[in-house]
Amino acid sequence: MGFYEDFKKIRNRMKAYSKVDIFNLCMDALAQVWGLHLWDVHQKQLPYPMHVLSLLKWGLIYGEHPHNARKPFSSHEFLQFYKDISNLSALNELCASGDPLAIHKITRAIMSHQLNYQKKSGLHGFVLLEIIFVQIGLKYDSDGSMNQICGMSIQEYITLQLILLESIVMNPKLRTFDLNYFQNLFSEYGKDKILNFLQLNSCDFRELEGFLLHDHKRIGKPEYEHAILSSLYKKPLFRERHRFTPYHTALIEANIEFGVYDILKEADPENFCSPFGNAFEEYINIALQNARIKAMREDEIRHYAHRDRVCDFIINDKDTTIFLEAKSAEMHYLTRQNPQQEYLKRTLQNSLISGYQQIITLVDTLRQRKDPFTEGKEVYGIIVTFKDLLLGDPEDIWLEFMKDFMNSMLEKRVAEDLPLNPDKIFVISAYDLDHMLAYATKTNKSISDCLKIAFERNHSGDRTFFFHDNFKDDSIKVLESPHLWATFKSIAARIENALKKSNER
Repeated sequence: MGFYEDFKKIRNRMKAYSKVDIFNLCMDALAQVWGLHLWDVHQKQLPYPMHVLSLLKWGLIYGEHPHNARKPFSSHEFLQFYKDISNLSALNELCASGDPLAIHKITRAIMSHQLNYQKKSGLHGFVLLEIIFVQIGLKYDSDGSMNQICGMSIQEYITLQLILLESIVMNPKLRTFDLNYFQNLFSEYGKDKILNFLQLNSCDFRELEGFLLHDHKRIGKPEYEHAILSSLYKKPLFRERHRFTPYHTALIEANIEFGVYDILKEADPENFCSPFGNAFEEYINIALQNARIKAMREDEIRHYAHRDRVCDFIINDKDTTIFLEAKSAEMHYLTRQNPQQEYLKRTLQNSLISGYQQIITLVDTLRQRKDPFTEGKEVYGIIVTFKDLLLGDPEDIWLEFMKDFMNSMLEKRVAEDLPLNPDKIFVISAYDLDHMLAYATKTNKSISDCLKIAFERNHSGDRTFFFHDNFKDDSIKVLESPHLWATFKSIAARIENALKKSNER
């Protein structure tokens, strides 16, 4: 039986039960795993939060209003529904397809589902946003837009996000709180601003029904919404009268990591994305400068190569040349779960795919004229994305879809005799790049050394799914990058100062 048939059975059974009872038992289950890492949840045989959140969502959409419920919803029914939802998978057909890259595609789908619940609280995301929005700035009124939507500046919003997270992390027994929990901050930010922040990040029961139903219709396919991070990361608190209850720390952390970006992009995608992409490119430039890496920039490359379409940076590193392109790309949730060519092309055409084309054609131009950047040099490509696309290593990307796209987009001569090995074009996130630069600085290696290590590991049995694990040991922390550490300390001081002022008053 296929996914949809199994899902319909669950959906139809839900119609007999009260959506309020389903919600309450789901909240009880989430309370059981509160503050636990996913591995501890597994060890203790407790319910996985992502499956509980699927049950909560579908229960509110398909469950009955209490006065129409035909059956009581007890812990026995909860466990049966939880078991059935846990067994749902849209990947069975892929497993049986004979696709040589099936394992790779399945890994990506599972990672996109579970990764947010597995990783520990990360510091990189909000530091990255602070640098891009506050220090670099966009040629776009991002603070004005944020004030219009949220009633506060980006800095204020990030600060309150982190105070909320710190309050929850430092008080693992804190499951429910009210506005007065933050009363020490009233004099610094104003009671109304803090209340507005909490309301923006929460839904009451009626609002929650509407929010989840809208999201359900937007996604359109239950097999996909079951296998992605819950949309509740945008509303990570449940609001009941004047009290707030977080669903799961992973949702709050995801909200912090990309919340400001998501708010501004959703509000004005046509005008926001291009300025953000330019600021993201400048972030890469700052990261390279702080690692004392000299790079030729896009305008200079354009003049040097006598062509319009070039990459953003060229790094001349000993016997190696690295062509680097920055893309503020993100993988659409459908593409993570349904890796068909048409979905990949639709999602990545103007970002990742064009990045490959730019690097390959530029390298070809330079090789044709026997340029010093390519003559007798080992050549690598790097495409740095804002969010992690979870595409895997270069060989998997090339074989899965990029080879077919490049064959149709490149000149026949170039496609038949590629000017650089596609196994040496790495697609990495900003987190990966910062990790690599921190590692290279700490160990006195060059980034070409790191790329060579990753390339060799990819062609041995020792590779991992994540780029940042393929060139280093685990002793190096990403925030050892000077620009990140300095910004983190500045944010920490801002939070400490806000709390100190509040306590003094």
